[in-house]
Amino acid sequence: MTAMGSVSSQLRLRQDSLFGLSGSPLLAPVRDSARLRLCKVGGCTFVNQYLVVKYLGRGSSGRVFLCMCLDDHRLYAVKIVKKDPQSSSQRMATAAAARAASPLSDAPGASPGPAGPSPTNGRRQRASRDPLADLRREVAVMRRALHPNVVALREVVDDCASNKMLLVMDYLEGGPVMTREGLERGHRIPEAVARLYFRDMAKALAYLHSQRVVHGDLKPENALMGAGGRVALSDFGCSKLMATEDGEFDRCNGTPAFLAPEMMKPHARYRGRAADVYALGACLYAFIFGSIPFKADTVMRLFEVVQCTPVTFPRDIPASEGLKALLLGMLEKDPAQRLTLPQVMAHPWMTAGDGLLPLAQPQPSSPQCAQQQQLGEQRPEEQQREERQAAQAAPRADGGAASVEGAPNGGPVVAATGGGAGGDWQQGPTEGDAAGVDAAALERLQQQEAEAEVQRDQLLRASLLGLVANDLPVHTFAAGEPLMLRGQHGAHMFYIIDGEVEVHYQPSAMQAADVAAATGSAAATPPSAGRSAAWRWGSGGSAAEQGQQQQWQGAAQPSVEGEELPATLIETAACACELLSTLRRGPREFLVARRGPGDFVGEMEALSGSASRRHASVVAASSSVQAAAIPYAAAKAYLSRTPLAKQQLAQLMWLRQSENIVLEGLARLAALGEEVLPRLLEE
Repeated sequence: MTAMGSVSSQLRLRQDSLFGLSGSPLLAPVRDSARLRLCKVGGCTFVNQYLVVKYLGRGSSGRVFLCMCLDDHRLYAVKIVKKDPQSSSQRMATAAAARAASPLSDAPGASPGPAGPSPTNGRRQRASRDPLADLRREVAVMRRALHPNVVALREVVDDCASNKMLLVMDYLEGGPVMTREGLERGHRIPEAVARLYFRDMAKALAYLHSQRVVHGDLKPENALMGAGGRVALSDFGCSKLMATEDGEFDRCNGTPAFLAPEMMKPHARYRGRAADVYALGACLYAFIFGSIPFKADTVMRLFEVVQCTPVTFPRDIPASEGLKALLLGMLEKDPAQRLTLPQVMAHPWMTAGDGLLPLAQPQPSSPQCAQQQQLGEQRPEEQQREERQAAQAAPRADGGAASVEGAPNGGPVVAATGGGAGGDWQQGPTEGDAAGVDAAALERLQQQEAEAEVQRDQLLRASLLGLVANDLPVHTFAAGEPLMLRGQHGAHMFYIIDGEVEVHYQPSAMQAADVAAATGSAAATPPSAGRSAAWRWGSGGSAAEQGQQQQWQGAAQPSVEGEELPATLIETAACACELLSTLRRGPREFLVARRGPGDFVGEMEALSGSASRRHASVVAASSSVQAAAIPYAAAKAYLSRTPLAKQQLAQLMWLRQSENIVLEGLARLAALGEEVLPRLLEE
């Protein structure tokens, strides 16, 4: 036993990543590409230079996939949107029918129009909508929005020969702050955690308003959480550009449960900024109370209730008086009496009694910048595409041509190509790609974010100290000795006091091979399917494994479905093989992370809902290690009482999960390099 006070001061909130995932990519102008290529080979699907990892869900205008970039090994959310107007109209009609059944459903085309929420007017409004114009507006807004709390658009792939467009965006590991299903089930967020989420959302919205952009569809599921602790707004399909400072509109779209009362009145014009403030207040209400402010059986009835019923708070759910006062001000029915966004950001509740820095107001966009943006959006789509293609073909300063298939951002892992685009895109906004972006304002913003992050970290660190402040048993582990073994039921999580541990992970393809071997069907899945060739990275496996490799040499020749392979795939696969050989720690295990003094290990199990969960990884001492053992039962009890601490451990867990996903992707690439690609080249 030991007193932990002397070592708790080294507690770390940021864990280094072998794959460069712990730091947020730098803000940079959007990259444009004019070629869209899709192919499948060896069980892997590629869209341009992106390896498709899994399906994430459907956004307002298309399906979203998690992808890994071949050039920087970072994870991105890639939205695939159909440009066919007929298909878009069909999707909007389907969404309209869904929204008629639920006020929480989003169907922009079904929203009440200038004459209010009459069914006849709704049909007329839908017919007048142009889905392609909405898509262009979404892209235009994201091009303009360079802010840490706005999901960054990294690349637009618009091939005139294809019916699809790709939007490559940052991947935020934690997903939505609150899903629609979670809201329907009454899930709630503790007030201290909701404050941190809400501050980030308010900063993002203030920035958008300073750029004369109205979000138009604020709701909990459009706020995404990242492993670095930030929340970012997403989904700009309903956004609008304000032509004047007042920003008045006469057409409504968005999600009914979060529409302001003035948007529901017949023949009414409304101010976009005030409507966004109402929706932001409705989000905060949902975070705290696990429900929307007003409920009704139908959308039409909801419109009546919102305009006539005062805001009330559930008596059985605790909430501070300051929070209630803020909500009443934001949900005020009269937009002229409603709190403005600057008033919201200056509200005492936002600083937690001076525990957090006041939120700074962004500099407003100049009228000239706004005019440039509007003029740019009025140019014909074909002209805009030709200008982007011309920019792509222009020679770079280093004498080369701008690459169509480059990485949106560089990373610390060795790039697959010697001259990737990562370095170019670390330079920040350029005159041609980010018209109206103020470099000095961007620098001030980053400085403000750094200061806010320091203070937020202090708050989170204080919340975690209770886990290690008490006397805990301290164990000493010799180099090579495991702290945790995969497959064992865990009893403790550990806090590293001294020394360093390695986290070893087995890619799921190899786990599947182990199961197949145990059931006598291992030979049914050859390496050409992107699986067991990874056994050969580094020192080889057992004699039985080598025999299986020989048996698989006679497997059918692999084929390529679709268009040509990504230009850098062969070199990337070779680099993945080389990298994994350095990370290999056993026949099927690879180093995925290192943890040192001040780090926790085993947090994934501590956050699981089950009473006992098997370890998914091996944690072994790489040197002599001292670690405090925290029983899972005690950790779960503390986290249930301290939501900020639970939030911080969740962020560490999201980072760990992303590291595992990247290793999985590298394993699939290496399998292609070992077995599939050489045989394709022989043909």
